[in-house]
Amino acid sequence: MCSPILKTYIDKLNFIKRELHKIYIEEKFICDIKQAKNILIIDDIFTSGKTLHSCAKELETINNNLAITFLTLAYSNKEDN
Repeated sequence: MCSPILKTYIDKLNFIKRELHKIYIEEKFICDIKQAKNILIIDDIFTSGKTLHSCAKELETINNNLAITFLTLAYSNKEDN
């Protein structure tokens, strides 16, 4: 069993490791998007289109020549009241 100080130190190191991994993944993803020509975004349900629209806007800030295609598995015509 380790001391509380050592456990806190290990927890902080693990947190830093996770954050660095997130940064690496994000940079790799951005690099891939910059080089991509086409992308397919799959969503479970299309209701208002806001999710797909926000994804497309964000992707276009990275690569404005990207052809973006959407595939949704279901459609809901629920109207906002």
